[in-house]
Amino acid sequence: MRCLFLNPLDTFAAYYYIVVHMNPNPSLGEFEQIVLLAVLRLGDQAYGVTIRAEIAAKTGRNPSPGALYTTLHRMEDKGLVTFRDGSPTPEQGGRAKRFVTVTREGRNALASAQSAYRSLLEGLDLLTEPARFTLTSFSSNSFFAVILNEVKDPCICISGAAHA
Repeated sequence: MRCLFLNPLDTFAAYYYIVVHMNPNPSLGEFEQIVLLAVLRLGDQAYGVTIRAEIAAKTGRNPSPGALYTTLHRMEDKGLVTFRDGSPTPEQGGRAKRFVTVTREGRNALASAQSAYRSLLEGLDLLTEPARFTLTSFSSNSFFAVILNEVKDPCICISGAAHA
């Protein structure tokens, strides 16, 4: 009878892994959402200059070209946008425009992010709630008012002379 001893180096074990993506939709930052919305608004005319102009017109922000293109390339890596080259134009010094299109994944990510914002905003009345104040003292020269904010902390405000 023969006894066979196995060397631990001669044996192997099979390990199986189950990989699950916890968040299949890429998360979007505020600026990424702004860029995607500008691209969608512009449609077939979305390229660097028009995107920057749309963002400036709608938000009052003037992103640098570097910030815009860095964001666009990051979103391209995520599969949220694609680029296509246009024909060269004399206005651009003969350089071709690179038009941007939002992909289906980009639309889904934007819809998901906007849905999360709407969910968080639900029940809040940010724009229509008036400032509440109580006039506590008044004289012919000046007046004092106590303004109550959301946490009910009083703030004493002093105004200049009253006009008779």
